[in-house]
Amino acid sequence: MRQMIWSQLSEREQQQILQRPAQRYQVQVQQGVAEIINRVKTHGDTALLDYTQRFDKVTLAAIKRPVAQTAQQCEFSLQQAINQAIARVRTFHHAQRPQPIKMQIAPGVICEQQYRPIERVGLYIPGGSAPLISTVYMLGVPAQLAGCQTRVLCTPPRHDGSLHPAIAYAAQQCGINDIYLLGGAQAIAAMAYGTTTVPKVNKIFGPGNQWATEAKQQVSLDPMGAQLDIPAGPSEILVIADDQANPEFVAADLLSQAEHGADSQVILLCLSEDFVERVKAAMQAQLVKLRRGNTLEVLAESLFIIVDSLQQALSITNTYAPEHLLLQCQQPESLMSKINSAGAVFIGAWAPESVGDYASGTNHVLPTYGYARCMNGLGLRDFMKAISVQTLTAEGLKTIGPCIETIAAAEGLIAHQQAVSLRLANLPEIANHNLSAIPPCRLNIAHMTPYRSARREVTTGEVLLNANENPQDVLFAKAYNRYPQPQPPALIERLGNLYSISPQQLLIGRGSDEAIDMLVRAYCQASQDAIITLEPTYGMYEVSAQIQGVDVIKVPLRPQTFELDVDALLAAWMPSVKLIFLCSPNNPTGNVLDHQAIKTLCRALAGKTLVVVDEAYIEFATKVPSMVSALNNYANLVILRTLSKAYGLAGLRCGCVLAHAEVIQVLITILAPYPLATPVVNALLNGLTESGIAGVKQSIANLVLQREALQVALGNLSFVKKIWPSVANYILLRVCDAAAVVAHCQNQGVLIRDLSKMLGLANCIRISIGTPAENQKLLEVLKAYR
Repeated sequence: MRQMIWSQLSEREQQQILQRPAQRYQVQVQQGVAEIINRVKTHGDTALLDYTQRFDKVTLAAIKRPVAQTAQQCEFSLQQAINQAIARVRTFHHAQRPQPIKMQIAPGVICEQQYRPIERVGLYIPGGSAPLISTVYMLGVPAQLAGCQTRVLCTPPRHDGSLHPAIAYAAQQCGINDIYLLGGAQAIAAMAYGTTTVPKVNKIFGPGNQWATEAKQQVSLDPMGAQLDIPAGPSEILVIADDQANPEFVAADLLSQAEHGADSQVILLCLSEDFVERVKAAMQAQLVKLRRGNTLEVLAESLFIIVDSLQQALSITNTYAPEHLLLQCQQPESLMSKINSAGAVFIGAWAPESVGDYASGTNHVLPTYGYARCMNGLGLRDFMKAISVQTLTAEGLKTIGPCIETIAAAEGLIAHQQAVSLRLANLPEIANHNLSAIPPCRLNIAHMTPYRSARREVTTGEVLLNANENPQDVLFAKAYNRYPQPQPPALIERLGNLYSISPQQLLIGRGSDEAIDMLVRAYCQASQDAIITLEPTYGMYEVSAQIQGVDVIKVPLRPQTFELDVDALLAAWMPSVKLIFLCSPNNPTGNVLDHQAIKTLCRALAGKTLVVVDEAYIEFATKVPSMVSALNNYANLVILRTLSKAYGLAGLRCGCVLAHAEVIQVLITILAPYPLATPVVNALLNGLTESGIAGVKQSIANLVLQREALQVALGNLSFVKKIWPSVANYILLRVCDAAAVVAHCQNQGVLIRDLSKMLGLANCIRISIGTPAENQKLLEVLKAYR
């Protein structure tokens, strides 16, 4: 037993300590395996019989053996144990059946993933040092469940040339009628290439020593050979134990792996030398009961490493990536989240590695040699293959065809491009979408009974005794003691006139942020649905989705111009997407998204997805109309408006949803009882008068002039690299060092925003348009920047 303190080793010594012993003879093994494979390919059964005599010291009359008669010789108690183990393995692996996928990725584009069994599989059961009965059903059960038609099972003969009865019985219970008495690299070669007796297979499964593992790797590189499952070789175990662990349990676990073979790897990571001594004493006491002589040879090479902490032990473990990992310490579950690389993990004092080897239900064929860093243990899907299927209608090709043409042309694959172009040129007339189709909201929202507040239930009356209010306005004498109406009719009418929309298509709430949140809650099911946002854009779309447990799919705007890429968005769309958020003018880029492109989205996704256009800054785009006029033509179009920006009423927190009447009714179902306070309603009614609106328009005109002047002035600064044209009340610019510029301004009392973390906005700053005095102060501060 080799004992060491990890922190006292150099980095090179640490690497050497964790090197697998089997890797030291890699070149010798490679050459020997290559010779065996070539001879089996050339001489077939003759070579197999010769190698069996040479390596197994057995002269066989026949390689193929039927299992029925031999299986009857298996002891009854062992049969029962095998049956119980198979039942658990079958249960766990049956639950792993992959579900086929069928999705509409874009309108008229259906993509599927279907699963088929691998028709011909080879199952290798090692037997050189012990009859691995359990490996028979660990391979046989998933192969049978997957539906693999041809299952070739190879295992070495016993010393007298016979087949082990328990192996025969286990194979029979997995539907295997014949076994081929072959072991080592020659068995792998026989299954990979086939002989007169041994059928050829497409994929080989099963553990083995370094020779079998090397043979699987070599035949997998040959197109005429067979694919391998995982590089499963000599067994290995790593135990992490603290001082409270039971040393007898730990010793037993280490010995259980040591008896697998002379090249097995046994490692203990613990916190103290005292614990090491207790484990050694327990091992010595248990060794006298063991019969396998090579156990002592393995223990001579075993590693007992004293670490400074469990965190250090976890780091070593992830570097080593053991086949089996045992956590024998207090609160072992808390360590599991930090394990990144291990074939199988056994948690707690009552979980010996043996349960996984035999009967817990998981598969014991696991990656060794550190392959657990990138591979998993065997499962049902390993015996199956996935097939991709695509079905396109003429409409579907019209949707994604231009995208394909562009990429194919960029790659110089003109024939690929032409295959699409020819079809696009011959598309039939495609019927118009049903523009009245409204995407459904969540099923439970559709069937729920909304809360009816007192003011919503009855809106008129002289004696108000139905809302549990204080009948006296004690503090202000402004009727603040009464609840406001949820959707005040006078304000609804005023805003309807302002936005040129009917009252049935308008909902008032606490700013656009509440509208965003309500849309996500009403139309997206947590852990099931998704939204699409265009990047870079306003962050609350993503935040609202995250709060509701809804996925966010981010589609980049076109680089530099920040235009809407309809093809990219439709390519990213999937049936789970219930909302698409478009900010226009976009925050923070300041550009208006193309209205025709938005209408194209509405047509393509009618009945499937709501297209939400956030027009928070549209009033500043004086030459661009709102999309409100399109609402009557596109039932899945939703528009958000706010009084916080152009109307200078950010403190009142009032926003609106403009949409089809059915969408409005869905949102009213989940609307808070009293979204707007009475002072807010009164202030809005007093401000949104004819003269007040005229003043807003003049304010907008002045701000636009300030924006244009500020853009010119900023362009004269040497550290400003680019300014994007803006139709909003802010300007986006790129500078040499955004963080430094923002910090400089902040030190002078001027606050601007660093957007460098947003997609495509490295070293970009957003500057809001202020008063003439504020803008002048900004320019003075920036001119002083060096």
